[in-house]
Amino acid sequence: MIKINKILFPSDLTTYSLAGLEYAVTMSKLYNARLYILHILDTTSYDEILGSTPEIDELYHSLEENKRIEMNRYIRENLKDNTKVIQALRFGKLDEEIINYAEQENFDLIIMEESGLHSKASSNGSGIIEKVLMGTSIPVLKANASGVKMETQIQSYADRNYQLNTFGRSLFN
Repeated sequence: MIKINKILFPSDLTTYSLAGLEYAVTMSKLYNARLYILHILDTTSYDEILGSTPEIDELYHSLEENKRIEMNRYIRENLKDNTKVIQALRFGKLDEEIINYAEQENFDLIIMEESGLHSKASSNGSGIIEKVLMGTSIPVLKANASGVKMETQIQSYADRNYQLNTFGRSLFN
């Protein structure tokens, strides 16, 4: 039996993420797992242009304080049943920060909302969820208002990737 102790839910803190949050809360209760909500401030384009100065550092500090307030409000308004969560806030490139945080903290499952910010394609055409899926061995559950699909990146001996749905059956690409 699979043991899930820690679940990561990266969120853009918008209403688009609420279906994913519902799955994250349900799974955390089902497995009696700790739920972490991660929000990332994508500063990569600004970092390249502006660099690091005391003024920019102060701006980021102010932005971080505002996002923490927004994150607290998001949790308070959407977790009515007193579900306990651990909050994390990071700066950087979305997919890289999700992967780095997930690997550093040894999560057992990542739950991501399929609509909203995480579904958007980047300049190379890959969405954030696909980049996370390709960059980690941690299973990723893609959730949206109409359903859920469990995915994990696994290399077979034939070097074919396949996905696992929530019932454990393989779905070949």
